[in-house]
Amino acid sequence: ARFGAILLDIRIFGSKMTGASDPDSDIDIFIVMDSGDWRIRREIAYLAADVNIKYGANISPVVYTRTEYMKNKEFNTLFIRQIEAKGVALAGR
Repeated sequence: ARFGAILLDIRIFGSKMTGASDPDSDIDIFIVMDSGDWRIRREIAYLAADVNIKYGANISPVVYTRTEYMKNKEFNTLFIRQIEAKGVALAGR
């Protein structure tokens, strides 16, 4: 609910999803927000750090704005292709 109005997409991706992880692997989270406010990116980083400390999880959020996402999609970047092919949606609209 905290980011509900501006959250466009959230997906888990990377070695945890492909089965190639090891005990030290991080949990990659891809987030698309309808905001470029740096304070939101900072808050997401702080939330991830809190979870990392509290639960010993190694969460690595990658935050894009809608514009950044669309630009990368337009340029057909490998990163976006991988996210779309192998990422698992956790939330979005």
